[in-house]
Amino acid sequence: MRNYCTPEDFDATTIDNCFESSCFHSCCGRRGPRGFRGATGPTGATGATGATGATGQCSCSCTSLGEQVENPGMEAVNNQLPVGWIANSTVLVTSTDAQGRVHSGQYAVNLKDNGRLSQFIDIQEGCFYAFSFFAKGEGQQIGLTASVIFRNDVGGELARDTITIRNQDTTTSTRSWGYYRILTKKAPLSAARAEIVFLADGLGEQSIDIDDVAFMQHR
Repeated sequence: MRNYCTPEDFDATTIDNCFESSCFHSCCGRRGPRGFRGATGPTGATGATGATGATGQCSCSCTSLGEQVENPGMEAVNNQLPVGWIANSTVLVTSTDAQGRVHSGQYAVNLKDNGRLSQFIDIQEGCFYAFSFFAKGEGQQIGLTASVIFRNDVGGELARDTITIRNQDTTTSTRSWGYYRILTKKAPLSAARAEIVFLADGLGEQSIDIDDVAFMQHR
């Protein structure tokens, strides 16, 4: 019997195996329990930053196109009407340059009761649009409805968004204008144009001034 152990002897897992290996039994018991794991060493230094990746490309079809209204500030005038706009009457809708009745520039447009002013704008289906304008009442009993109507290529209405200004909410101060804005719902499939429409609702000779209209595709 040997009184020493070789590395192969330490692989024996039972006393019987130890005796069979002819190893001195005092060095060949069962494997002892695993000791505690030592403390984790310090974190190594941060490696160098990798190269910047290529700039991503936007595949969005709804990108901002800028202002889409023709003559948004009502500055171009022909026969007392703003160019690019459709009026239902030259009596109920007229351009004005009176002091205190223009928000910016030299002209605004004035709508009397039942006066209607509109414009058609080519749009892209599936996109949102921001619509805004400034308005000021000439009298205490004048309101305004401003709408964006989405239409198909033959003029059929598909959807609309509306701003309603009640007469008691209309700004009437000589120096102050109200600012109104909405973000439309997504233009429906098959929508080809948007019609923006202003319709005044007042008593007697009271009227409302409109200026600086904006309509833009929203990203």
